[in-house]
Amino acid sequence: MPLITVELVEGRSKEEKAAFAKRMVDAMQEEMGVPPASLWIVYNERPADEWFVGHDSIADIKKASS
Repeated sequence: MPLITVELVEGRSKEEKAAFAKRMVDAMQEEMGVPPASLWIVYNERPADEWFVGHDSIADIKKASS
């Protein structure tokens, strides 16, 4: 049973995550022959202040760019 884990900053809508999951399922079925019912997709969402790029959190990067 394949598992796709998606790590991302929180804030995506339910619809965005569902659309992405559908594309991943379609790609796995087309490219690797994985039946959709056997594929799992898990989203691990974190707040922007807990995700860092180098020394800066995503929250700080967003603040600096606005």
